[in-house]
This record gives sequence, structure tokens and C-alpha cells, in this order.
Amino acid sequence: MAHVVVPDACVLVNAAVRDTILRAAERDLIQVAWSQDILSEMTRALEQDLGLAADKSLKLRSEMEGAFAENLVTGYEPLVPAMKNHPKDRHVLATAVVAGAGSIVTFNVRHFPENACGPYGIQVLEPDTFLLDLWNMWPDEVVSVLQGQAQDLSPAWSLEQLFVRLQRDVPLLVEAIRRSDKFNP
Repeated sequence: MAHVVVPDACVLVNAAVRDTILRAAERDLIQVAWSQDILSEMTRALEQDLGLAADKSLKLRSEMEGAFAENLVTGYEPLVPAMKNHPKDRHVLATAVVAGAGSIVTFNVRHFPENACGPYGIQVLEPDTFLLDLWNMWPDEVVSVLQGQAQDLSPAWSLEQLFVRLQRDVPLLVEAIRRSDKFNP
């Protein structure tokens, strides 16, 4: 069984990083898990913070729910008050606990201190560290994921164009691949 990962809403809002993580899940490199609360937070942020039209954010959410229907976590709500991390993100940690996740992937690592997550055996990783770990385990598969991601953009992008976009959010991953023998621009 693949490593279970709970992506925080702040990661799911980032289109390029979200796409990379979900494509890795489609290839069974990982298994994503989320709750309705996480998806609602993502939808709100897309609309309120990024100005995405409601119909587009709801379409994205529906596609994600459909593609990973078996990964929706329920029954986490009673655990939320007992979580010791940042109050705003207690639902994320509770979701991870119920899902049996090994990792939470977030840009807000400070909201998930070791003393809150450690007792449950949950690592908290920034997307760059998480994706770099995937690359170190499955370099060919991660490059293939990224090539497919670039090709599926409309119009299709080169891998280098995708790297320019990803550089801001996952620079360690991009640099590791660029330095490797797997990268042919």
C-alpha cells in the first residue's frame, strides 16, 4: 500500500504543486487523503484569495473528489478538539490521524509542531521536501509525472517551462532534476 499523505488546503490551492502531487497519486507512488473541510478550505481560498470563479473552483473540487473518491476521510471531527496544533489546522491533523497518514504536506509547517504530530507518527513536510523525497525514491516515475503534466497543459509546455513555474515553490526538486542525468531540456 502506498504512503498516505494529507495535503493541506494551502498546497491544493497551488495549481502546479497540486497537479504534481495528484499525478503521483494517480501512479500509486502515494495515496492522498483529505476531508470535506480541507476541500472546502481549498475552494474558499481559490475563490476569495485567487479570484477563481465559483463554477471553476467547484468543478476542480468535483474532479478531485471523483478521481479520488475512496480517499475522502470521514469521522475525524470528534478528534479535532484534542489536536494540539494550531487551531485553524486541527482538522487537518485529525484527518491525518484517522487516515493513518504518514505525512501532512503543507506550506504552513509552523502550524504542525512536532509535539502535536509526533505522537501520531505523522511527519510534516513542505511540498519541496516531500516531492524531493519522492524523486529520490522514484526518479524515473517523478520525471514521467512532470513530463505528462507539462504535455497536458494547453498549449503543451516543455519540461523546462514547467520547471520555471515550479521553481518558486519547489526549488530543491527542480534543481535536483536539472542536475541529474534524467533531465534533457
